[in-house]
Amino acid sequence: IRAVPRAERHRLREIPTEEAYRDWKLRLVQEKLEPAEEVYGELEQRCRELLRQWQESEAFWSPPGAGLPEPEELAFCRRERDEAWEIWHGYCMEWLDILNGNDQ
Repeated sequence: IRAVPRAERHRLREIPTEEAYRDWKLRLVQEKLEPAEEVYGELEQRCRELLRQWQESEAFWSPPGAGLPEPEELAFCRRERDEAWEIWHGYCMEWLDILNGNDQ
């Protein structure tokens, strides 16, 4: 209780221990979830931009059947984005489990 500001100590007595513990665990996950969401969003935006650039390039519009694969930079971005999504999704599920009391 010493780490809790004096003005807030009275609230500790009003909140059941289980609820306070759950809220604390939710905050811990939230601290990881928000940056993970930001990373995913930035990568999604970057992938869209790379895709747009590729679709506007001459290489994209080369003769049909040329079989030109997407640029490595776009493929790499998509892999990174997918990994970031998995991390973000994992934190979302962890947060939901805590909220529903299924994290025991």
